[in-house]
Amino acid sequence: MRTTNDRRMRAMLLASTLVVAGALWLTPFARAGAQQLSDIPAAFVDVGIGARSMGMGGAVAANELGPESLFWNPAGIAPVNGVTGFSVTHGEQMGLVPYSAASASHTLGSGLTLGIGVIQSGDDVLTETTLLLAVAREVVATPWCAARAIDAGVGLRGRRASYGNNTSTEDQVTGSASGFGVDVGALIPASEAVTVALSGRDVFSTLTWESSASGSYDENVPGLMSLGLRAVPHGAVGLEVDVERSLGADNPTRVLAGIEASLWNVAELRGGYRKALPPGDLEEYTLGAGASIDAASMLLRVDFSYLFGQLDNTMRFSLGVEL
Repeated sequence: MRTTNDRRMRAMLLASTLVVAGALWLTPFARAGAQQLSDIPAAFVDVGIGARSMGMGGAVAANELGPESLFWNPAGIAPVNGVTGFSVTHGEQMGLVPYSAASASHTLGSGLTLGIGVIQSGDDVLTETTLLLAVAREVVATPWCAARAIDAGVGLRGRRASYGNNTSTEDQVTGSASGFGVDVGALIPASEAVTVALSGRDVFSTLTWESSASGSYDENVPGLMSLGLRAVPHGAVGLEVDVERSLGADNPTRVLAGIEASLWNVAELRGGYRKALPPGDLEEYTLGAGASIDAASMLLRVDFSYLFGQLDNTMRFSLGVEL
């Protein structure tokens, strides 16, 4: 007989799947009723957080990254069972706009994993802060893969922005914004070595601006659906291909591919590729590397990545700790 907890876990997985699938159809209609300026708002652009993730070109929807998964797929924090993890990362877009992020995750005795993160970017011209909260857990065992289970996660993004604080002229336009977004995701094992991911970032979102020049108006942050396939043919190499479909009409669908190779369980080498479909302006390559060191009861991680972009090349650094 199934217990109440079993029914709750199955309901959580079902709800996550329905929200993701429904977002594909409902979001365009929801946008029609909003007083928005564009499907590509200038604020809260997804630049890709985490040196390990971007070393693989962002093809990490099906990767179990611990706290860094908060930014990509909330279900990815679940497999850290019994581990407390911390991660911080920094980079500068186009050599001008600083992006810093920190995240943490912890698995409780019940198997429920909690995650919290923050992204801080910009300067006094435009400052943006995003707070992320997520919960994930194993929801159901898979008959075809006894050693692994389906993981599901749900996340909430709270956003706050302000601009015009540089007071360059007497007629300086100032303003602020606040809003939230909802993330969902699932990791489904196809076999011992293959994982399928379904995730949605900002499947529902709202952002309200207050401007000294334009008054109040609303603008959605474009959502993003990801379908990922990760294969680990043997323990030293992992391969992943993701397809990202934007829920904003002005944003293209993208294909992302990444590879990660472990060297003696101490260092990793990574490479990635991102391409817009149909062919558009986006075509980027990434390279990355990382190292891990056992120190007493801690595992220390250092990662960096370099993105060769069409606007500007970008480097990211990350530091992580697992307890």
